[in-house]
Amino acid sequence: MRRSATILSLLAIAAAQTTPDAIVDFEVQLAPGEPIETFAVHVYRKWAPLGASRFLKLVDDGHFDGCAFFRVINRFMAQFGINGDPERQGRWRRKSIKDEVAGEHVPKSNTRGRITFAHAGRNSRSTQLFINFGDNSRLDRENFPPFGEVEEEGMSVVDRLHVTGEGGPKGPGPSQGKINNQGDAYLSKEFPELSKIVSARRRPEALVPHRKGDIDGDGKLDGKDTAILEHYARLRGATLAPVAAKPAETPPAASGNGPPYVWFAA
Repeated sequence: MRRSATILSLLAIAAAQTTPDAIVDFEVQLAPGEPIETFAVHVYRKWAPLGASRFLKLVDDGHFDGCAFFRVINRFMAQFGINGDPERQGRWRRKSIKDEVAGEHVPKSNTRGRITFAHAGRNSRSTQLFINFGDNSRLDRENFPPFGEVEEEGMSVVDRLHVTGEGGPKGPGPSQGKINNQGDAYLSKEFPELSKIVSARRRPEALVPHRKGDIDGDGKLDGKDTAILEHYARLRGATLAPVAAKPAETPPAASGNGPPYVWFAA
């Protein structure tokens, strides 16, 4: 009996460790005129808390909608995240986030399906991400911590993204500088065949706040939590009761391993 209880406890721990904190559904068009296909990204905050937070804030802002996969290299990775509106892209590009802090995250390797922020040096992550096609663990020592992974079945979509080769001016693909400066006007004219993201949305039922009811992770139950829940309820055509504005006390942490997690850090 005791052995059975121990096994069940271990299974529960294993399940908890593999439960994503959020799931984001991507709708993509592999080529102009092609039908919409989908893949899902599972986000794990422990892997890279700052990266996970930034990714979800970009998702909730609609930043990825319409973005092209502008650097897709066979057997390496697929890169995206530059918005086609230069003004909008510029706002986020100027808000780079700090690197993950050693000891405050559980680093994972850049293996097939893992999604990671691109960067240009220390503390420079902003909007660009890449999905690994294969084992790119050599990138681990270069400070590229994954924060999530594409569901296995979704990789059948990712594997069919339009291949660009290396970006310009070194390769035949689009120039990141020109995308940042000219946006969709440049891509539509020079690279109309690129695969594009139609939409990226959080799956409401997969939200896992660090504290019960505290969706934005700021330690309070207030109107911001209500706004986030209502946003996703509207996507489903439903309504939700508001979160209490002044709780009697701060609810206990959902787990005892770490401080409140701020999903929406600026």
